[in-house]
Amino acid sequence: MSQTLTQQPLHVLDADLPYIASEAAVEIDNLIAGHSEEPTAFKDLVRRLDRSFGDSALSEEPRYMVDAGTLTVVDEAIRRAGGGATPNLSDVVKRAVEIAALPDPQSAEHRGDFEWALDFCLALSRAAAAYRRSIYDLQPKHPFRR
Repeated sequence: MSQTLTQQPLHVLDADLPYIASEAAVEIDNLIAGHSEEPTAFKDLVRRLDRSFGDSALSEEPRYMVDAGTLTVVDEAIRRAGGGATPNLSDVVKRAVEIAALPDPQSAEHRGDFEWALDFCLALSRAAAAYRRSIYDLQPKHPFRR
């Protein structure tokens, strides 16, 4: 039986990671703008982050088993998202899990959290796309391909 996407750990070379992260950013932007939309892509992304890096029971892989490229891309997204002092990976995953579980995402009390989540998702999308492009650029070119 094949795993569904949300059951898989996060991997930087997943073809759809930049898309999922940007779709999550669009959902969060809509929530901030006051449009009621269920942030399903964001919740799926958070489940995958938690499965890969979280301290919860969802984490399947020990952190030392996560590939360096994925760690680098997630770390770059964390750095780009900002939010004060650079948090560690566990803190970021906990924060994302808490944001995904908020019952009223349009509450003014949590606006800053959702703005951070928007920045993180955009940064993750960009970093994952840049990483994939750099891997593609390193591959030897076929003589008939430009």
